[in-house]
Amino acid sequence: MTVQARRPPRGRSIPCDWLADCGEAGDLLRTIDWWSTPLGPLDLWSQRLRTTVGLVLGSNLPISLAWGPGRVQIYNNAYRPICGDKHPVAMGADFRECWASAWPVIGDAFASAQAGVTAFLDDQPLFLDRYGFLEETRFNFCFSPIYDDNGGYGHPDHIQVHRVGARAAELAGTPGVFEATMNRDDIIRSMRESSEYLTEEQRAEMPDLEGEDAQNFGVDEARITHAVDVTGFTDSKRASMRCHRSQIADEAFFLAMPDDAFARAFGTEWYISRGHTRGAGDPFLTDLLAE
Repeated sequence: MTVQARRPPRGRSIPCDWLADCGEAGDLLRTIDWWSTPLGPLDLWSQRLRTTVGLVLGSNLPISLAWGPGRVQIYNNAYRPICGDKHPVAMGADFRECWASAWPVIGDAFASAQAGVTAFLDDQPLFLDRYGFLEETRFNFCFSPIYDDNGGYGHPDHIQVHRVGARAAELAGTPGVFEATMNRDDIIRSMRESSEYLTEEQRAEMPDLEGEDAQNFGVDEARITHAVDVTGFTDSKRASMRCHRSQIADEAFFLAMPDDAFARAFGTEWYISRGHTRGAGDPFLTDLLAE
């Protein structure tokens, strides 16, 4: 199958439904010549990248995303004042090159996040070149990896909520702590079963079930201890997904699934009970309050 991507004339915008209602930053993204960046044209961005960008643009907190080996920078409306006169050229630029004057201070924290460990810089003094001269500033920074090890989409705020909650439970001696996750093996089975009902274009949106994409979904089934039946709420789940237009388009794979396939994929909530394991061949536990 050949996928045709559209290259917009310089300064002109191309339509992208998933960027709707994302404000000025979303409008700017549509005018950039992404062909000249490591990300390639908007039309061919992966669903994972689209989802992450949607989360960034939808936040009221100043957030800058540095994506891939080229550290391509994408930031939201709240981050624009930090850029100063670097905006709008900073959008789509190499994050490290954009903030070269600050790199001696923030470089180690950035490397830590790339290695999967969040790093904080509190009231950090640094020099920024954003108005044509070196300006002495102070900032609070949080450098976070995008995906957590349980396969969630890894918004920095959500990752930190998870860490704080787990630590609070540890300090309080809470006897039972459950981590919500996704069943990677079950998701792959569901996608294979539903693929025969999809159009060629919809199948092209599916993650590579044999490659790296599949490994970014959830955890292995063997690590999961609890499975809770929520098939009575799948209609509400699909309706909730449709409300997040900046993160998932109406024609996206998950929303295009037939009702029975969607219920099969999203009709169970999966949990890992901290400190417990499930024996090989043992059934999943179904009652979170039974322990």
